[in-house]
Amino acid sequence: ADRDRYGFKIISQWISFQDYNSFEKIYRPTLDRRLSKWQQLLEENGTKLPERSPKVRRYVRKGIPADLRGRVWFHYSGAEAKLDSNLGVYERFLAKAKELGSRNEFADIIERDLHRTFPENVQFRTSVADGQQLASTDNVPVISALRRVLLAFSIYCPSVGYCQSLNFVVGMLLLFMKEEEAFWTLVTIVQNILPAGVYDVTMEGSNLDQNVLMMLLWERMPHLWGTMCDKSFWESEADGVSMPTITLVTSHWFLTLFINILPTETLLRVWDCFF
Repeated sequence: ADRDRYGFKIISQWISFQDYNSFEKIYRPTLDRRLSKWQQLLEENGTKLPERSPKVRRYVRKGIPADLRGRVWFHYSGAEAKLDSNLGVYERFLAKAKELGSRNEFADIIERDLHRTFPENVQFRTSVADGQQLASTDNVPVISALRRVLLAFSIYCPSVGYCQSLNFVVGMLLLFMKEEEAFWTLVTIVQNILPAGVYDVTMEGSNLDQNVLMMLLWERMPHLWGTMCDKSFWESEADGVSMPTITLVTSHWFLTLFINILPTETLLRVWDCFF
């Protein structure tokens, strides 16, 4: 098969199909073992997800089974509690978005980004009909859900509205959870998990992330830092212009939460820990 278990096309640019398939044979039993461990954990807790504990943390770090991922992310991130205390709110903002229509200043850019979201994934695949120049997204359920979540969020959180890369974050969430769950998980990411201002016009939170990453490089990998910069981290930070130019690349890592940067399986393991 030329697709992974999540419907993404397997890229053979860096690793051959043969190597990929060899890895899958080794990794499959690990996934099966993790699933049976999680099922046991749920049975011990009356099918509910248990309270946070060292055991749960250990299980999460070893990888959440794909079938349970959405449920586990939604619960432990705090998004489930948000939904429970805001029943009917998503529908209300959806209705506002529909009422505003093209008067929503973000509607155009959201629409343009829809068909750019995971075009290589089987669920996001669009078709170009005769005489059409652009692919139609009308009959793709996951893209319709993506449109609704992004439009509702642009009104719910006006300080952000819409920022390119949120389409990828929501798109990935929709592969694992329902539409309303994806909305509240996005709200939780932006308002509770990430630093303030990652996605607003100042991008202050994103710059903060870069500084933390660069400081860690300076402290933990001084040899690598030395090849990128001839000043200390503190000197670079103080003058505001001497940060290594690699930050032009790494800012994208944080905005997309490593989507399109890491292989899908690795990305999802990072997200397991993130949530």
